[in-house]
Amino acid sequence: MDDHGKSRCRFVRRDARIACSIAVALSLGLLLAPADAHALPRYAAQEGLPCRACHLDPGGGGMRRGPGSDEVPRLRLPIMPWTGVSGAPDSDARESGSQPVAAPPGQVTPWLAFGGDARLAYRWERPDRRTGPDGSRLTTNTFDLPQGSLYVGATVHENVTISLTVDIDPSFEAWGLFRLLPDDSESNLMVRAGRFMPPFGLPLGRDDRFTRAAVGLGRADRDTGFEVIGFAGPLTGQIALVNGTFGLTSLDINGSERRLFEKAVAGRFSLRLSFGPLRAEVGLGGYYGDNSPRANPLFDSEIPPAATADVARGVDEVRAGGFLLASLGPVDYVAELIYVRDMFRADSLAADDGYASHQELTVTPIRGIAGMVELDFVDPETEFRDNGSLRAGLGAQLFPWPYLELRATAGRTWSDATPTGGQWDVGIDCHVFM
Repeated sequence: MDDHGKSRCRFVRRDARIACSIAVALSLGLLLAPADAHALPRYAAQEGLPCRACHLDPGGGGMRRGPGSDEVPRLRLPIMPWTGVSGAPDSDARESGSQPVAAPPGQVTPWLAFGGDARLAYRWERPDRRTGPDGSRLTTNTFDLPQGSLYVGATVHENVTISLTVDIDPSFEAWGLFRLLPDDSESNLMVRAGRFMPPFGLPLGRDDRFTRAAVGLGRADRDTGFEVIGFAGPLTGQIALVNGTFGLTSLDINGSERRLFEKAVAGRFSLRLSFGPLRAEVGLGGYYGDNSPRANPLFDSEIPPAATADVARGVDEVRAGGFLLASLGPVDYVAELIYVRDMFRADSLAADDGYASHQELTVTPIRGIAGMVELDFVDPETEFRDNGSLRAGLGAQLFPWPYLELRATAGRTWSDATPTGGQWDVGIDCHVFM
């Protein structure tokens, strides 16, 4: 390709990134508008329920409970809902009282339950640039097990819950939760202690999104500390004090300059709204980490290997983000934008600023079948330079039977941040959950 063609490609990529950023900005503008826009998380919130109604974790994600382990996967998601002996759906059996309804899978006793997520995936990726020693492309063509999680939840007292999550990778989650009031109260105050995902952003179960793993919020980035959760009606607030570590590091023992604080504070605040058939949830999040021994994963491509020792002297990190979930009939929309700034203690390193965004539009024409459009963008610079990555994708989602999801996606990535450049990708996932 000649220089003119290369310049034109860079121009097209830059225009695409600008268009993506404008779209995200417009979406986040809804957060600040006095709109009637209202939204709910997909599946669990179609009836205006908070994440904690379907998940044991007050912030969502992980082990399911209540409607999240029973009504939603049995009746609302699949094409063929769970039927009783009489052949009638469980909802009809409940109303008629003609037969008892089986307990959700994994509910061993009224106070002890098990759950899990298992994802088998096929991945095909074809990069743009030839990177093999013989000039061939390093094409990926493989099966993968991106998630294998086992959950255990125990309600040892009406106000005390213990949760354990074990994954196929070395990451884990273990915490205890104390409620000031009974679980079904309209308002409550809770305290959680242990190892968990710090409250920030949208835990939608997709660790490969640019707004999760790319900014230090992947499944392995759980942290240790305690959290205070409070809610009153549609308003929920969470604030946590944690070590401020990344990945599998669990203890805060690093850093060459010992300071008084050296921890991280994370917070997430959300508001559910409703206006007729239109529902929404809007939220803001913040994170401050003091004297971390490593930079945010967003800046891995920006920091030269020779600067590793300078980074280890300490990094102060700030994250700020906002999200929007909207639901209107068969249409669901998700938008999230996260800004990250790392300030290094070493004078040889300048501060890094970057951001990541995710948008997803899903249409469910009939129960159990959905189509989706995704747009992801990540850039370790706040300026529009040729070092960001943009991915656009199409997908289809199928829930043929209860507790089973099938998903197929195809996408195109444009990137100047990797040696292989952009790529085409295809993915097929089989997800079994309970």
